[in-house]
Amino acid sequence: MKILHVINAFSGGGAEKLLRDTVVNQHKQGNDVSVLVLSSSNNEFLEEVQSEGVKVYVSTCSSLYSLIQFMEVKKIISEEQYNIVHVHLFPAFYWTAIAKLFISKSTKFIYTEHSTHNRRRNKFYFRWIEYFMYSSYDEIFCISEGTKENLNKWVPITNKRSVVIPNGVNLIDYNEAKPYQKRDLFVDAKEIDKLIIMVARFSDQKDHSTLIKSLKYLDCTFKLLLVGEGARINDVKSLVHKEGLEDRVSFLGFRKDIPEIMKTCDIFVLSSNWEGFGLVAVEAMASGIPVLVSDVPGLREVVGRKDMLFPKGDSRLLAKQMKDLLIDEKRNEIVEYGINRSQQYSIFSMVTQIQQRYNRLLKV
Repeated sequence: MKILHVINAFSGGGAEKLLRDTVVNQHKQGNDVSVLVLSSSNNEFLEEVQSEGVKVYVSTCSSLYSLIQFMEVKKIISEEQYNIVHVHLFPAFYWTAIAKLFISKSTKFIYTEHSTHNRRRNKFYFRWIEYFMYSSYDEIFCISEGTKENLNKWVPITNKRSVVIPNGVNLIDYNEAKPYQKRDLFVDAKEIDKLIIMVARFSDQKDHSTLIKSLKYLDCTFKLLLVGEGARINDVKSLVHKEGLEDRVSFLGFRKDIPEIMKTCDIFVLSSNWEGFGLVAVEAMASGIPVLVSDVPGLREVVGRKDMLFPKGDSRLLAKQMKDLLIDEKRNEIVEYGINRSQQYSIFSMVTQIQQRYNRLLKV
């Protein structure tokens, strides 16, 4: 089967990481898989997938938001005659929908909805634009029930063509990773110190401020590692300075050794304003560390347990829940549950479900 995935960039975000694992596994299953990347910058995973035998095209258009992008998409699809075109994220979602108007109807188009919310949904006129965009796709994959529910409220016509396929993780990487010494990640950290980790892009979607403020209710043995990059990183650094927490918070930037970092830490927290799924929470559960996440759709569904949730924005209660995890009985119970829960989200299960939907569309 000849498959093309289209995405904005191959940067270090959750959707991009998921696509990296997806295309590598699809290629191993014998599919002819390619990726079209619409931006020439921030492509941390590009060489990695190329080394696995996946062909990668990079758009020659200088702006991700240029109307010319749809011509780039049309050109690649028309030349290569793909069976499946599978699209991820906005604006790749728009450009491919427009390109489809000029492409053979034998090609099937799929879009994966990766989030429960986006800023376009705050503006009523986008609803009419997106009626057209979503109707251009033969099928829409939603990464959680919450994602599907919110999409169907926004554009009701998607209800009959949307299906839920939960995200998947390469569990072995996280199960078998070896920890570092704590001082390798946080200068002067002692092994008795408690390392909290959050892996997330610095964006409006993420709520780093609640986690940072929670440190005020914890003693100085609790230290925080923030992994990731993004447009709001300077705002978060300013908050750390304002709260006088520079000696307790470390910014690690983009990292590829997430399994090893997680194995070294004592608690994982994902503080979010909204979330489609929360792939990194599954990675943390598979790593065997206790997990706490914001009580929002997507994350609520993934962890499936009330005592692993904290109210969005409540830094004081988050701190209390982290203290509770120092009790061995509680900690061990959460860890065992998380390891078992993560088994539901294998990358192999996800890729198999995707392949089955492809086959159904193509009547294979």
